[in-house]
Amino acid sequence: MRHFRKLFLMVLFVLWSCVSAYAAPAVALSPDILSELPKLNTDQYNESGAVILLKEVNLKVEKNYLSTHTIRIAGKVLNDAAATAYREIAIPFNAYYEDVTLDFGRVLTPDGKTKKVQNDTIQIKTISGSNVYNDEKLLCFPLPAVSSGAVFEYQFSTKTKRTLMPGKWFDTVRFNSFHFGETSRLDPVRKFMCTVTVPDKEKLNYQLKRATLQPTIVKKAGTVSYTWEAHDIPAIKLEGGMPCWVHEMTPLLEFSLINDWDEFGAWARSQFVPKAEVTPEIAALAKEIAANAKTRRERISALYYYVQSKIKYVSIDLNSSGYAPHPPGQVLENEYGDCKDQGVLLIALLKALDIPAFPVLLDPCLSLRETEFEKKIVIPHFSHLIVMVPDQQGDIWLDTTSFVTPFPLLPEQDMRQPVLVLTDKGGMMLRTPDGNAATNELSLKFDLNAQHTDFLVAMNLQGTGTISEYLKWRMLAADPDTRKDMILRLWSVVRYKGNNTSIEFPSLENRSIPFEGKMQFTAKNVFSDTIDSFAYSGNMSAAFWVLELLNLPAPESRRNDLLIADRLALNAEWICAPPVTGMVIKKLPDNVTHEDRFGKFTANFSTENESLKVAMRYEFKQARIKKEDYKDFYNALTEIEHKAQWSISFVREKKGWRKLFGRLSAPPCRCMGLKDISSETGIM
Repeated sequence: MRHFRKLFLMVLFVLWSCVSAYAAPAVALSPDILSELPKLNTDQYNESGAVILLKEVNLKVEKNYLSTHTIRIAGKVLNDAAATAYREIAIPFNAYYEDVTLDFGRVLTPDGKTKKVQNDTIQIKTISGSNVYNDEKLLCFPLPAVSSGAVFEYQFSTKTKRTLMPGKWFDTVRFNSFHFGETSRLDPVRKFMCTVTVPDKEKLNYQLKRATLQPTIVKKAGTVSYTWEAHDIPAIKLEGGMPCWVHEMTPLLEFSLINDWDEFGAWARSQFVPKAEVTPEIAALAKEIAANAKTRRERISALYYYVQSKIKYVSIDLNSSGYAPHPPGQVLENEYGDCKDQGVLLIALLKALDIPAFPVLLDPCLSLRETEFEKKIVIPHFSHLIVMVPDQQGDIWLDTTSFVTPFPLLPEQDMRQPVLVLTDKGGMMLRTPDGNAATNELSLKFDLNAQHTDFLVAMNLQGTGTISEYLKWRMLAADPDTRKDMILRLWSVVRYKGNNTSIEFPSLENRSIPFEGKMQFTAKNVFSDTIDSFAYSGNMSAAFWVLELLNLPAPESRRNDLLIADRLALNAEWICAPPVTGMVIKKLPDNVTHEDRFGKFTANFSTENESLKVAMRYEFKQARIKKEDYKDFYNALTEIEHKAQWSISFVREKKGWRKLFGRLSAPPCRCMGLKDISSETGIM
């Protein structure tokens, strides 16, 4: 009987559980979100396709300087593209420093149903990368039933496990809500709220950028809370060649409990300088590397190239090692290291030869070039380390992590940056040097020669300065087949007919020699020796294409400034031999010079040993095109592309009665060139 009673109670419990589960409604959206929906005028957000109704940030700093972030995001989806993007949410975090959990996630569908994020769909994923070994992770979860017209809301909490600088804290909060994913978005925000709570004994240093707000301050129970509120933050359209939105475009709040830069500089120096120890192994290696160097500069160069070529760069940026590099001996043994490891190894090798050098902290973002070092508040969001060597002829700045940069240049992203140099006296605020105006050039040379009825085309691609680095980086990162595909795509832009016979890169592995690519193409049965005329043609499209400046977006679709490689010049040259002996150039065009506020274009036409020589050059005057000037720049570049088109004919020199009456039934003119000057029997 007792068993039946127990069974009866179990059945009742199961039935009650089922009824309760069936009767319990899904958790609705928060009341403050529901109350905003009737007020929402979606027409003003049609262009963006979605609107963030609320971004609410609550940040609390404990007495041990660990902190907790709670961030709530709510938004409405207005078209299918936005619905596709918001179906998957990814939240980046650093697993060494932080733990992240999803508090809740839900969606109100257009038909009024509420759907919850299921716990078994929440995942932690690793951010992959070819040479990235770090603790950056993603908290990922799908938002269910997201479609046009749906409203979503989710909240996650981030708890720090340790601080970067012991006993200190700093952070940054952005007003915009960045949607991280395959289609990243920065949609408009109707309402932003941020509350920061710190112990009352701490002085909170804070500042706003691109916003003017006053906080509401509340003191209670041993804490002080600061609250900021903003409305109607506009969307930021993400597009190619735009400035860094983090540093230039989004409003943000910066907070710090670090007293000043002297305090941070002294601490940062303590992380690096003691590690640059000159062991007997380091001393012997330095002497061996610089054995053939005759001058101080040659010794520095030899050590630079050794670290650059022998120590594989891997990104372990600010993870479990923080600001503390590994000992130089360990880096040598491992044969790999991050920027801190390579920098300290180079400093130790230089020190072994009595050459002083200092670690340099920076954030290599092009947008920071126009900014001054922030002195009011200490926000050490440094992401990179390079080395500075004092020198009487001018300080030498070295970045060994760039495996394509020759001595003594810096990669483009390191140039003209505000930096913190960790000298013997502490941190010193300086700026890295600018690039050389004559170094950043791309050159394309075509050598065309006849051989019986065929044409042989030699195409030579060269780069100097940052352009050489860019081309080497692209090629070294690719396998041989991909490299060949890149050249064939370039050849398709040139639009000459012909089959590739050889491709080589003689300087690809030599860091001290600028980039060079040599290609041979053959065009079969182009002409016969009885033709009376033959036209060559060309333009600068290929040069613009290599640097992704061909087919720029139309002005009406551009929303941001356009960044271009600094102090850039493009060159194109053609040497065209007479297709048949006895042919001469019919007429050379006049030379062209055209200059405007964006650049200078020149085209020179001449002869060289009976061959035609065409030399064109375009020098960019600006490395940044303001969005209000983009239309004029676009039109100016279009005009240059038109002026750069040319077509020149070789004709048979007439003699006797042919000169007087012309050749009867002459074969048609042949053309070797671009699509705008092609003919049925041409090479294109």
